[in-house]
Amino acid sequence: MERAVSRLGFDSLVFARPSMLVGNRDSLGQPERSGERLALIFMQFGALIPANYGAIEAVRVARALVHTVKTAEKGTRVLLSGGMQAS
Repeated sequence: MERAVSRLGFDSLVFARPSMLVGNRDSLGQPERSGERLALIFMQFGALIPANYGAIEAVRVARALVHTVKTAEKGTRVLLSGGMQAS
């Protein structure tokens, strides 16, 4: 998908590659997923999981995207989950 979008000729592109998104799914009317619940238990051992694979809150992804778009430069940027953790 990223390759296809890159070919569209935009001056500036930002791709976000978050790991598993966490947040309040009830407010979105989405069902609870047992596999995700189990994965979140394992992800509590953060020191064992590289930052790019740890769960990230959807609000952090949104903040990172907004910040990156506001400071847009020409070219393509890829936001990895680990880099978005600090946003």
